[in-house]
Amino acid sequence: MKFWNVMVFENEAWRWVAYLSITVFSLMASRVAFYFARRIVHTFTKRTETKVDDLVLDAVERPAILALVASSLYFGLFLIRHEEGFLATTPLVLGLYGFVITLLITYVLARVYGEMLEYYLRPIVDKTETMLDDQLLPIGVKGGRLAIWSVGLMIAFSNAGIDVNSLIAGLGIGGLAFAMAAKDTVANIFGGASIFADKPFQIGDTIEVAGSTGTVEEIGVRTTRMRTYDDTVFIIPNAKVADSPLENISARRKRKRVMSIGLTYDHSHEQILRAKALLGEILEETEGLEPEPAIRFDEFGDSALLLTVIFWVSDPSDYFVRVDEVNLSVLKRFADEGFDMAFPTQTVYVKGDA
Repeated sequence: MKFWNVMVFENEAWRWVAYLSITVFSLMASRVAFYFARRIVHTFTKRTETKVDDLVLDAVERPAILALVASSLYFGLFLIRHEEGFLATTPLVLGLYGFVITLLITYVLARVYGEMLEYYLRPIVDKTETMLDDQLLPIGVKGGRLAIWSVGLMIAFSNAGIDVNSLIAGLGIGGLAFAMAAKDTVANIFGGASIFADKPFQIGDTIEVAGSTGTVEEIGVRTTRMRTYDDTVFIIPNAKVADSPLENISARRKRKRVMSIGLTYDHSHEQILRAKALLGEILEETEGLEPEPAIRFDEFGDSALLLTVIFWVSDPSDYFVRVDEVNLSVLKRFADEGFDMAFPTQTVYVKGDA
């Protein structure tokens, strides 16, 4: 019995043991209670067609458990004496408890907001033809969560006993220094705004910017993400996107191909004319090409008679397929006609002694 009355930090030992026991029991009880509560709630939610209740339950579960644990820790402090009464009634403990509970509530509100926005608006956004709403939805989700967290933090600091007005005034005084340090971030935000205003590209477009080519996956407030042909994600600041020359490959209505074909110098005038006619036949027979290609005997090269062929692929997405078809046809048909492709050669004449 003497052990229970031993003074530890100005309190009997039994008070500390009771406090720890209540904390452990509350943690175990909260886990068990939520396990059964989740099963009961899921029994009812399965009968509903909407998934809203499941989303809300997932968002609330962990913060609620943490809130129960924090509450057990707080109310257990009514067992611990302090010079001003009980430890639970001290301003520091009250402020800390209010701070934690406010943060948990803010987390739940921010997550529910994002989940609801995605659940109700995502199907509508996916059905529209324009890509603008696809770009605005992530910004709306992130912006709304940022606003909720900003308000929640202000309330949490206020509950903790911190003068929010003085905090805001302090932030105002340090605003200039912060702006100088965050000038790149501000530039990226304005760059993102200019992208949304000018709309040089949309999500899903293939673009070439800053020496990289890829498909745009996300246009954020600060950065733009695109997936390159190497299947890597390239993240570029919006300020650089806005200031750099940019080519929207997806905006092409058609794509040009320039080919140079070299024939050996032993081909006659008639054979060159036949080669030009054969190239015209090949391009006419290949599907997906624009009519009226340009075929000309361009120049006398160092080791070949050069024919230049210019044609357009109607669908830029089929560009490489059509080029492959044309190249294979040229290789086969020229071989069948007996045309010899040239390659760099050099003839050396050796002058004999007189």
